[in-house]
Amino acid sequence: MQSFDIFSDTVKAKTAITEFAPVTYDGALAGATDLVYGVARCDADIGNDVAVVVLGTAQVHLTEDVAPGDLLIPDGTGKVKKGTGTGFARARKTGAAGELAEVFLIHAIA
Repeated sequence: MQSFDIFSDTVKAKTAITEFAPVTYDGALAGATDLVYGVARCDADIGNDVAVVVLGTAQVHLTEDVAPGDLLIPDGTGKVKKGTGTGFARARKTGAAGELAEVFLIHAIA
């Protein structure tokens, strides 16, 4: 499995963050309706900096099976699930629940 980050940044963790978790612009673990800034490259405790992949591909934990092109949203626990509306990523390949999967990061335009 791989990931290719074109742009990474750091944010101060507002909540405990786990590696591969979707993260908001203000450094919180992203929920289903949150605007996602990127995906954490490492774990971070509250108040610590966390590296976030903002543009490119990243690894995420899946809560359900996905097919290439499926739109993904955070589930609020640091993992992702299929969704509708404004997602933050698309599945790159087929993936099974409980696995890590590579995704293309996308950013919503309001």
